[in-house]
Amino acid sequence: MTRFDGPNLSKVGLFLDDKEDSDLTKLIMKKMTGKGSSFMNMKDYVDQANSVKTANELQNTKIASEFAEWTFNKIIEEVEAIFEYDKQVKHSHI
Repeated sequence: MTRFDGPNLSKVGLFLDDKEDSDLTKLIMKKMTGKGSSFMNMKDYVDQANSVKTANELQNTKIASEFAEWTFNKIIEEVEAIFEYDKQVKHSHI
């Protein structure tokens, strides 16, 4: 016996691109549709909300990108030196 007596929800936000992962999910969605609920895709809204950054997040991103740039520049310098002096070095060393 299945019964859905939940609140009357006119709109329900979901990630519509996600697969319905179980029979329970399918049953709940079917019952909610039968009660007049409609589903709206929340992906764009959540992506937009996540794109907003605080000043601290921007500063952390800047520091991380500067560190990544510094690291890759050091790796490039080391590889160029290996080529320039025709050294034989294992990949694991690099």
